[in-house]
Parts: sequence; C-alpha cells; structure tokens
Amino acid sequence: MAQDLTPEFKRELLEKLGAAAVRHIRPKIKSKTLRAALRFEVDQLLRGVDLFIPHYWAVYFHDGRGVVRPVKKTVLVWFPNIKNDPRVAGGLQYPIRESQIRRLTKSQFRKGVELNKTRPPDDPYMVIAMVSGPTKRPQNPFFKNGLKDFIPQIDALVEKALDRLAVKIAKPITVDINLRL
Repeated sequence: MAQDLTPEFKRELLEKLGAAAVRHIRPKIKSKTLRAALRFEVDQLLRGVDLFIPHYWAVYFHDGRGVVRPVKKTVLVWFPNIKNDPRVAGGLQYPIRESQIRRLTKSQFRKGVELNKTRPPDDPYMVIAMVSGPTKRPQNPFFKNGLKDFIPQIDALVEKALDRLAVKIAKPITVDINLRL
C-alpha cells in the first residue's frame, strides 16, 4: 500500500474488508456450525486478510470427500444417534481440531457391539465398517463462490475509505491492492 497510509489506517481498512467478506460469505455456508465459526484475521505485516474456519472437517464440507478408511485401527465406527456417541459427550463436545478427536475405549467399543446384538440390523446402536464414502453430500465451495462475487465490491470499499482519509490529509492517495485467494 502507499507510504502515506499509516499502519493504523491499513489495519482499519483491512479489518473493514475482512468484516465485509465475512458478512458476504457467511450466508452462503449451509452448515450452521461452520457459518458461526467463520472468522478473519489481519496479517501481522498488514498485507492482507485471511478468512478461516477452525473446524478440521470444514475442508470436507467445502470440497466434498472421497472414501474414508481406518487409520491405525481396523474398522471405522460411528453412531447413527449422536447422543449415543461417548466420544462427543452425547453431541455436546464436537471436536474442532483434529487433535481433539477421541477414539472409543475397548470397553466403549464392546458395549456398542453388545447393544448392536439386541437391536435389529437396520437400526444399529453403533455402525462398524471397513470403509465409508465417498460422501453423498455435494461440495459446498462457499469460499470460492463467495469470494468470486465479493471481489468486485472491494474497490468500492477501499475507495470509500481512501476518500475519507484524503479529506483528512488534504491530498490524493493511490493504492495497489494484492488479493490472496
């Protein structure tokens, strides 16, 4: 950006752009959880704004996913009724980061196997599989689609902010803008 621009002005401008991008993209996200989690951060060197969602599974929701196979174990396990899943405290403690994913203990797994024996095959307590997917859910490329139609708005937002600054310092300002998608 131009040398006339103070770090405070740059930060304020980038924060306005980030907030506007979040407001523009948020309605395009079909997941309530991801919609609420969308955030932006201004780059420390004041070069740009990064939009992000901390949930590890956001990329699967955005891009879709292929076949999933077990890692480190021999089977995949999930619960049709999330309230039965002890790993997420009955649906109250979903992992956000991959490091927060818990595995079932042996006793929890055995309990699920025993409860499956008492239920009809088409209504299991716990699903046990060798592979899963690919997902039937289509891609939801909210970043790609949302930014594509947000980019034309950036010029107007920057121009408005620069006009306010030019009035304050009483001289014209020019700026080069670099976008990272």
